[in-house]
Amino acid sequence: QTCADLLDAVKANKNGCSDYQIAKWLGVGSAYICDYRHERRFPTKPHLIDLCEWADEDPAYWLFILEARKAKTARVAAKMERVAQRYAS
Repeated sequence: QTCADLLDAVKANKNGCSDYQIAKWLGVGSAYICDYRHERRFPTKPHLIDLCEWADEDPAYWLFILEARKAKTARVAAKMERVAQRYAS
């Protein structure tokens, strides 16, 4: 799972809204959404919670997924993925 998947879930749940609309709702520029999509940067925790609410997703799961994506080592990434999967069950 990637941040793009979460953004796509928001779009699907919000009748096909645009990335621009998501940016407006979060109060950020549209470049942030592009960066989130390509994982050049990641949503802040408050933004992540908003995105999860709009997508009807579990914020705890996504917190660990995004921490895994940001991890500097494969070992840490794998650990975060395992924790995320516990929330997915």
